[in-house]
Amino acid sequence: MRYKVKAPSLECFRSAERIVRADTQVFVALASRRTLSTGDISEQARAKLEAMGVVILPEGRYSLERSTTAFG
Repeated sequence: MRYKVKAPSLECFRSAERIVRADTQVFVALASRRTLSTGDISEQARAKLEAMGVVILPEGRYSLERSTTAFG
């Protein structure tokens, strides 16, 4: 699963990026939006990030679950 990691400040973003890159794959890093798109994040890294005020949300558009469409 992919996750969106959003930092409250640029300084926090840089710290979060170091933590996440040491833990999992980073697909996209947007410093201007202070956002990372990542792979699965370990509980240890997640705890560090959340303690810094980082918001971690699942990125639904990359979910492998079957979607309900008219063409499905």
